[in-house]
Amino acid sequence: MKTRHTQSPSSYIRSTGCSRLFLPAVLFLFFLLCLQIRMVHADDEVTVGDIAPNLKIEKMLQAPPDADIDFKSLRGKVVLIEFWATWCSPCIAAFEDLNALAKTFESQPVVFISVTDENKGFIRRFLKSHPLRTWIGLDTDRSAFQEYGVSGIPHTIIVDRNSRIVAITHPANLSEQIIRDVLDGKEISLPPKSSGPGFDTVKMTAQTISHAQFSKPVAGENQAFEFDGSHIFMQGVRLIDQLPWAYETSTWLILDKSGISDQIWTFSANIPRQDHKRLFNLWRASIEATFGLSAHKQMIDRNVFVLTSSDQPGSAIKKSQFNRRIATGRVRSGIRKGEGDLTKDLAEKLELMLGAPVIDETHLKGRFDYQLLFDDNQEETIIESVRQQLGFDLTRTTRKIEMLVIEVTTD
Repeated sequence: MKTRHTQSPSSYIRSTGCSRLFLPAVLFLFFLLCLQIRMVHADDEVTVGDIAPNLKIEKMLQAPPDADIDFKSLRGKVVLIEFWATWCSPCIAAFEDLNALAKTFESQPVVFISVTDENKGFIRRFLKSHPLRTWIGLDTDRSAFQEYGVSGIPHTIIVDRNSRIVAITHPANLSEQIIRDVLDGKEISLPPKSSGPGFDTVKMTAQTISHAQFSKPVAGENQAFEFDGSHIFMQGVRLIDQLPWAYETSTWLILDKSGISDQIWTFSANIPRQDHKRLFNLWRASIEATFGLSAHKQMIDRNVFVLTSSDQPGSAIKKSQFNRRIATGRVRSGIRKGEGDLTKDLAEKLELMLGAPVIDETHLKGRFDYQLLFDDNQEETIIESVRQQLGFDLTRTTRKIEMLVIEVTTD
């Protein structure tokens, strides 16, 4: 039950806040860049073995009329609590498996509760196109998030029949057998949601200025990624794949001349408040200081595709009811979906498919929903599918465009 994030970094950072990837690596060494006064360990946050605190939920959706989420009432049942949000791609990618588990255990003493901090109207609209078979808890003041020490999503907590927390993990680690073992009172052992220095073991205080660290991944650890406005955790990822995130640009607008960017590293960073600009400035500074790199912009001739509106309107695209981009979950072969996308978001998805920059010259306003179907990743097939289904033309050309050049510092 693994999830993989495939959106381009620049769009994902602006429209989401989290995600996941996977790979193993070796050896633990780390470089620490730290500008901090004080960090305190979260002794007051829940851990495995604790009695689960009651969920302070403002409103429940999709629950029976007499549903009670007090753990005194839930005693004797296994409870799976999933913290999530509509902007979180790996959260949405986990829906399919969560729905399957909820269906499997629907007649047994197992309760699935999915907790989000988003408002009721938006969640109701979202669930019409992304069904989730669990109870939905609305926590708009984030009191449940804070009570459970949730600092990155998705975040999964398993509570046994005695109201004791038996796992704090990622939904990718759930399985039917795990739930059956908890029902039978057996001990389970699941990997924590994140390993190494990170966001489950450190509580930031108002006195903390900032913290950033690169380290070599430990052998056997899954590749993982978590992001919100004050935390980043990217585990076991090639440096070249971190660059688009850190510099908030497209993969295809980076010219890497460093010769070291295939190295695999784990990066973690914290700042005390939600501040995207400061967080990514810290990431860039860490890359440049740790690896002796410099970055500058340069106009370079590149082969590109230009996206324009065609004379024929597309039948597979329509104006969206959403006022922001919606995470679409797993990417399936031969299908690309968008909900609440701007045309620049479509251009970024096409970049991943075509392996080249796509310049948006549609000049269209507003947000769109669409589904693009294609037989394979052949360039001509994609161009024809975009024209017929979405009503856009993709034209190959050469343009002088601004590239981010990464080099080893010479002084």
